Amino acid sequence: MINAIRTLVNRATTMPKTTLIQRLRNPDGRIHHSFGGGMKNGGVSMEDMEVIKNIWAFDYMGNVHFEYGAVAEALQRMKDYAKEGRAYTGEVISLKVPFICEKGEEDEVQERIHTIYERKFDSDNVRPKENPFFREAMTVDKEPYNQFGGWLELDNGFMFFKSRKMYNDTLAILG
Repeated sequence: MINAIRTLVNRATTMPKTTLIQRLRNPDGRIHHSFGGGMKNGGVSMEDMEVIKNIWAFDYMGNVHFEYGAVAEALQRMKDYAKEGRAYTGEVISLKVPFICEKGEEDEVQERIHTIYERKFDSDNVRPKENPFFREAMTVDKEPYNQFGGWLELDNGFMFFKSRKMYNDTLAILG
């Protein structure tokens, strides 16, 4: 039992700090230019963009850190761990927020989602470079906040959702 606790503690402390959280808008079936002057579609292939345009639309983050492949790398990481049977799906019960992460990281991911919701951006584990507007999306029913249905955390490759449809459609493409 003690070794299991040590393993969880060690794993939780080895996750990199959350700094990049890509907002995902509810889809409108179009591919939007959401990555400024960086790589086209933030490095996400046109083939993948054609698939996800009906699941979500990337929100423009206004920060170069999102423009040069970090989004594509996080999505690829998620595809890889899902393909290898290492995907974990769960829900932050108190917020009614489903999430997808790599097995073994679920406890830390839930804590980070709570931290993001509580806007404790000075924590050791969460210091976003851009505001994710997660709390606002969960509590304010006006634009632009009501347009956000999900979030893709880029540093560790996990997603969390306000929209059940976006969550279910994402699960379907991850296999």
